[in-house]
Amino acid sequence: MTRAVAQIRVLLAMQSAHLRRAYKHLLGSDGQLDVIAEAADGCSAVARVRQTAPHVAVIDFHFADSCGLRAVADITLHAPATRVIVLSDDDGDEYQRAAREAGAIACIKKTCFAALIETIRGTRVGSRQRT
Repeated sequence: MTRAVAQIRVLLAMQSAHLRRAYKHLLGSDGQLDVIAEAADGCSAVARVRQTAPHVAVIDFHFADSCGLRAVADITLHAPATRVIVLSDDDGDEYQRAAREAGAIACIKKTCFAALIETIRGTRVGSRQRT
């Protein structure tokens, strides 16, 4: 008998609709991940997390409204069961530090798709331990 794999519910928050579509397709091709909500800015991301209660929120570091990291902090405060992963154009130490200080479990470079999927999958394995 085959055992069903639990779906990991994901929210994608990125300013670019094109990038959201690309990431939704990428994540959707993995049988364990289900993109249940999207947001175009940090403030909308916080509202969508409250509405949909995803397991994971993938948040762009940079938004035009400059509230990517503020959204991370708000989500970790108001929806502590949702783990937050930050995507950045750069994976330098300052980005890693800023994302973690805001409450993210990881900061991943936008082009590292395999690392993103692995990190999302890892959120279902254990605690709120940061990577």
